[in-house]
Amino acid sequence: MMKKLALLSLLALCTLLLAQYDEKEIMIKKAQRLINQRQYENADQIYVDLLRDYPGDPDIVEKYISNLLRQNKTDKADEVLEDYRPQLADIDYIRQKIAIQLSQGQVRAARDHATDYIRENAGKISDYKILANVFERFREYEKALDIYLEARKAAKDQDLYSRELAHVYENLSRYDKALSEYLNYLESNEKYLNFIYNRIKNILSEEPDLLAIVENVALTSINPNVREIYGLCLGDAGQLDRALEVYESLDAEKLEEFAARQLSAGNYETALKAYEAYQERIKEPYLQADAKIEIARIYLSLNMLTDAERILRAVYDDEEITRGKFRYKTSASRLCREMLAEIALRRGDPGETVLSLLEEAKQFTFNKKLDKEIDYKIIHYYIMNEDYQLAKEKLHQQMRDEEIGTETYKSGFYYLYLLAVMTGDPAADSLLGEVIINIPENEVTNDALDLFVVSGELDREQKAIYLQAFRERQLLKTDKAIDLLLELYETARKERILVIAGQWALTAGMYDRAREIYSYQFEQEIDASYAELMRTRMILEKTRRNMAAVDFLKNNAGSVFAPAFRQLIVD
Repeated sequence: MMKKLALLSLLALCTLLLAQYDEKEIMIKKAQRLINQRQYENADQIYVDLLRDYPGDPDIVEKYISNLLRQNKTDKADEVLEDYRPQLADIDYIRQKIAIQLSQGQVRAARDHATDYIRENAGKISDYKILANVFERFREYEKALDIYLEARKAAKDQDLYSRELAHVYENLSRYDKALSEYLNYLESNEKYLNFIYNRIKNILSEEPDLLAIVENVALTSINPNVREIYGLCLGDAGQLDRALEVYESLDAEKLEEFAARQLSAGNYETALKAYEAYQERIKEPYLQADAKIEIARIYLSLNMLTDAERILRAVYDDEEITRGKFRYKTSASRLCREMLAEIALRRGDPGETVLSLLEEAKQFTFNKKLDKEIDYKIIHYYIMNEDYQLAKEKLHQQMRDEEIGTETYKSGFYYLYLLAVMTGDPAADSLLGEVIINIPENEVTNDALDLFVVSGELDREQKAIYLQAFRERQLLKTDKAIDLLLELYETARKERILVIAGQWALTAGMYDRAREIYSYQFEQEIDASYAELMRTRMILEKTRRNMAAVDFLKNNAGSVFAPAFRQLIVD
């Protein structure tokens, strides 16, 4: 019986303590919400009430003082600190004391307090960082630097606080020291590679010559992460061949990442070399196939159709990746057939060839979504070849079979719109609204808007020419499409047509043709400014490009394109 009473008493006590704890936490969270709402004085009152109920609670004292400092009530903060000093650990007291003094501009006194504390507590290495952080917070970087270096000396560890020292050196513009410390930190902290790369990249943008420091460290380091940082920096500096040499010394996975990065940046020659080097390093058939797809993608971007087809045919004929364990490890079988269909399209091969390759690609999809995406490509091909009845039947079946509201279903509105425009269906206007609502971020929405805006300004014969040009471009016959637009411009005299012709040329990588188009004498100010922006962007030499941008801004500071010209100078 006595044991039961004791147990009940203990349970009651625990319940009471838990309730008090919950109440305390609720009040602390309420104070924080008030602080977030900038109701600082209301938060002060909560902290006063809490200290009445929980006298000298260190956490509450600290939060109260921090809130007083937010309001610049430094004298009150100092008074609270001294009142509750006996309840605070020495490091917490000195930390708050220094923060108050720095808030009051008493820099020398704050430094002296820190020096005295460190002298008296030389073995407490973690305390050094706490005090240095306070000085960093108030941008007293020199003192923070002194403290971190003292910590190293006390700990007899020259790698201690490398990341913190790098940050301090960077804020002091002592970039050479910052680079060394960042790289030193990376040696044993691989997960921070991206963070350190971004810091080093920023430093080198200010002082490009300091790349030599990264090089010296990388050449003497056996750490692959340090060498990767060096490779990344070489790439940023435009030294792509040297960057590739570095990446060839790294794991195959890193080499592939470099290749993908160069492909994304449009550095096709370097990307090609990198993928070829990567392909030599790997043995797995599915990885080999993936690499070949990327190499073929580069050849397609360079319009080297014969080379692209040679690579793709090797993937097409590779039966090993179409069966067994490899079938679902790679999309190469599907992609190679889609890309071969694109080549057939560019060459003007018979429609049966294009459609047959797309139908084959469907045999290697992993899910219904991919299957339907290929069906949309087939529908698109029908529309562009004016096989409207076939397109209509297949499109309606596609949307009937798809659940309303899915991304695949929404994509169908674009093709319904194309079909309506090409056949003169009055429903085109309302379907354009569906396109804008359902797929506003999709790049095809811009094509839909161009169709609407331009065709609405043309008579029937002119509109027919414009729609033909649109179809030719969609069938990858860009030269013929642009010829039709320029022919149309001569009769319609709509400058928007020239702007679109230039955009089509740029997208196809036909830069000389784009320069020629954007050199027309535009009469409309907005079109003339846009054309000048495009011409300026195509100037390869940076100094000349910047001068052209500055000249435009001098005479057109209020132009809607002024921000884009300013960005050219920044880049």
